Amino acid sequence: MGIPWEEANITGGLLGTKLITNKLVAYQEFVGGSNLSSSTKIIVVYTLCGFANIGSI
Repeated sequence: MGIPWEEANITGGLLGTKLITNKLVAYQEFVGGSNLSSSTKIIVVYTLCGFANIGSI
């Protein structure tokens, strides 16, 4: 995905939150306390938009 290893744990947590709950919860976590580089933030925003969750299946 192009994310540095140092930020992979935070990004994976956001994707896991989005997969299990929904994108609103993941976006709240993302905005609330994410300490990510600007390039990773852009990648995460696009990934959270296009990634399915259990509730939508």
